[in-house]
Amino acid sequence: MRIAAIKVKVYLMEDISKERAAAAIAAFVDKGLCKSEEWKRYHQQNCYKSYSFSSLAPIEKTGVYTKDTLRTFTLRTLDMKLAEYLIETLSHIDTSLMKGLTAEVWMVPQKPIEKLYSLTPVIIKCQDNSGYWRGTNLNFQDFQKRIFVNLVKKYNYFTKTKLDEGFELWNQFTFTNEKPIALPYKNITLLGDKIEMAIASNQSAQDLAYMALAVGVGELGSRGAGYVNYRPLKGV
Repeated sequence: MRIAAIKVKVYLMEDISKERAAAAIAAFVDKGLCKSEEWKRYHQQNCYKSYSFSSLAPIEKTGVYTKDTLRTFTLRTLDMKLAEYLIETLSHIDTSLMKGLTAEVWMVPQKPIEKLYSLTPVIIKCQDNSGYWRGTNLNFQDFQKRIFVNLVKKYNYFTKTKLDEGFELWNQFTFTNEKPIALPYKNITLLGDKIEMAIASNQSAQDLAYMALAVGVGELGSRGAGYVNYRPLKGV
């Protein structure tokens, strides 16, 4: 398994609130995918997507990324063919909100991971696709299980294997947000959380954590949710 990271520099054509940044980036990436019939079919396919992306950087403390400024976002993917396509395409994409300028790519080495932490809200969709899990009959352990099962399913899907689930993924799991974080999605607003996970040292846990750097944690990684960064094990 290999992960490519693509940093895209964009020029903002309009003001974008931090809540709307994920949707703006998703629309930008979608337009790039739809330039090719092959990747348009992939975009429209109902399947686990092999990529996730960050919000805009640098972070805007006012809550609004202002018009006529330069920002970047980073997209990571497991698919090297997709990475090759996007590095050539995204710097030439224009939407009503942003204009692509440059794109650079590098490989993300697999190192022992001490901790994963989410930079965008982690989403688990409830049955009606809109309810926040804390307002349902789910508890903290249910939330953790949904995160674990989702990552295992993604791993099995992308590696075409059947992972033995009898392992510990994390030693510590905490929320780092004080209140739910909004993520506009289609015609609704989903609510998510920022999480931090101290990753176990066993190989299965390390492999899932590495994969999560590309595909995100939870659901809707290709819509800007669950993008995670990592802290390598000290001394590595």
